[in-house]
Amino acid sequence: MIKTSTALFTCALAVLSSSVWASTEVQGTITRIDPGVHQITLDGTSYAVARGVNLAGLAVGDTVSLNVEPRRGEKPLVSKLAKIG
Repeated sequence: MIKTSTALFTCALAVLSSSVWASTEVQGTITRIDPGVHQITLDGTSYAVARGVNLAGLAVGDTVSLNVEPRRGEKPLVSKLAKIG
């Protein structure tokens, strides 16, 4: 009984924390920045940017690295952004 409970707890924990595993790193060149709606476009693909991520100091043509988390039915969410070079 204890082994079964431990296994179920471990599986539930893995499912709940799966969003951390789902984030990916994307690199590309900025083709558009829209600070009004907190959105950035890299090489033609648009991403929503989390409110805590600073877009100041970025410009079209900059190469950046994004930590992106997928969201069902919505644009992927950028949780971290860094300028490359």
